[in-house]
Amino acid sequence: MRSPQVTSISVAMMIPQNQAIIDVARAELLYGHNDELRRLAETIVAQQQQHISVMNGAVGNAAVDADGGSAAGFRTHSKLIR
Repeated sequence: MRSPQVTSISVAMMIPQNQAIIDVARAELLYGHNDELRRLAETIVAQQQQHISVMNGAVGNAAVDADGGSAAGFRTHSKLIR
């Protein structure tokens, strides 16, 4: 089944997952002491943010921000880490 609705649903499910990955990497940047893992975390944050932007652009979704929240006020658990 191919439809814009299925794509939008898939993206809506993937963005919070990507945001969770960003959150873990940011925690490493805040609290980690291993330089190699910190460099990896920086790369992960940049890549996952890019993935979120691409997914939003692919479905023309301006309502979902880079933190995975929607204009309706939904926010992922990422706000707890910041």
